[in-house]
Amino acid sequence: MQVVIGRTGEVRIMDVKNDRLLITNNVPYGATLVMKDGQKVNKGDVICTWDPYNNVVIAEISGIVKFDNVIEGITYREQADEQTGHREK
Repeated sequence: MQVVIGRTGEVRIMDVKNDRLLITNNVPYGATLVMKDGQKVNKGDVICTWDPYNNVVIAEISGIVKFDNVIEGITYREQADEQTGHREK
């Protein structure tokens, strides 16, 4: 799995027979790439996925996450979605 960590990434769909650019799209920060560089695509193929409703924090190096001053009711709150029953912080 490859995750986009740049803000200026783009995907270019090329017609390799005619060496012609067909379309260019920006790839949002935090998107997960489904296709690999140079891979052949067909109409309807998913190239990347991302969640436009959430901000992402991506680790560029391995390590241990430690939260500091995360206090319920002060720095975050828990909410329940009445329709799904799902709880979010």
